[in-house]
Amino acid sequence: MKKYRNGLGATQRIALAVIILALSGCASEHVGPAGFQTLRAQPLPAPVVLTDPQQAKIMGAQSFRQQDFGLALRQFQAAAVMAPSDAEVWLGLGAAADNAGHFGVSGEAYARVLSLTGPSVEYFNNLGFSYTLQGKLVEARLVFQDGLKIAPRNTTLRNNLSIVDRMEGRSPVGTAK
Repeated sequence: MKKYRNGLGATQRIALAVIILALSGCASEHVGPAGFQTLRAQPLPAPVVLTDPQQAKIMGAQSFRQQDFGLALRQFQAAAVMAPSDAEVWLGLGAAADNAGHFGVSGEAYARVLSLTGPSVEYFNNLGFSYTLQGKLVEARLVFQDGLKIAPRNTTLRNNLSIVDRMEGRSPVGTAK
């Protein structure tokens, strides 16, 4: 696997997050009437105690949709303890960690996904999104391009590559038509 590296300033990361959220149809609590606010890691709630991995996964997905990323992260972590071979749990855990600003946790989750499923569209998309949120546009570009090697017509990967193109000031060659 390639090593991906680069970085953006805080303003560029926030602008990127706003673009991604706008394109995904999600609202952002990081943008207010006064303009951009600083993107900070959300504090994590106390550990979640659940006994059914499927229920923990469902609750994690629900909390994620409600944009309670810290709680979603804890719920997916509980599910991962009970169902360590469930790649969907690890993808959810990684996405929740990314949105809560806990990139070390998301990196570990995506490494687990790769070990469980091998390279997949979901893996490349989530890892590329994580790098994009971190402002690591060179890495994001390479990851999205790797994903397009296995799924050249994938609209999500192409659109996310287009976002990276725009962030880098390139003409958007990755846009799906």
